[in-house]
Amino acid sequence: MSRFSEFRVTPGVPLPEALADFPPVVRAYLRGGFAILARVGDSKANEIVTAAVDSLASGPDIGIAEFAAKIGVSDEEANQVLSAATLLAWIATSRAEESSEIVTTLATAKIIDETIYDAVRRFLEQLTAQVPAIKENLRRSRLGTVVLPSLTEFDYAVDVRLKFSKGKTDLAVPVAVVHLDTDTLDQEIWFQLTKADAERMSKQFQDIIRRLDEAEKWVGEGD
Repeated sequence: MSRFSEFRVTPGVPLPEALADFPPVVRAYLRGGFAILARVGDSKANEIVTAAVDSLASGPDIGIAEFAAKIGVSDEEANQVLSAATLLAWIATSRAEESSEIVTTLATAKIIDETIYDAVRRFLEQLTAQVPAIKENLRRSRLGTVVLPSLTEFDYAVDVRLKFSKGKTDLAVPVAVVHLDTDTLDQEIWFQLTKADAERMSKQFQDIIRRLDEAEKWVGEGD
């Protein structure tokens, strides 16, 4: 489990039972994430809270390398701490338990060590203070995806396509192999891009961002 993974507890099930349903490998992965969260300390709590909120609203593709640099850990550690923080965000926004009860339940389930109880509780209290804003972000996100599938994953790898002539390399072209996944079953696509394709799309995405910025301003004026 080297990538960010979003874990959620089953709605309507008591929290101890919901956490008990997690396989041992998941609990061990989350335990490592919470240990990193406690090690990073309160100084990076704001960055972690922001990333957890973004991951709930936007899915896992939030830019792990940039997040890792912000909190001073490796990419793999950033994936773990974000998975742990997003689990807390999901619990805080979907359940009624108090922070102390949630952390105690996590400790009982062996998802956190008792030695980091206070650090996790402080983080959860900071996260809980933003629950109204988190719920509003989720409401807006869900409203924007009620008709079409929503992007959940963007992966790519750079490859080189070779053309051979008479047993020798005649031409080599670098390409990016891209994978897009959505929140709808069987709605995913793989395709390749040349550098020129990527540059053209980059300009188009910048235009999309500018137009979305304008739309957000208009929506804000109408509130």
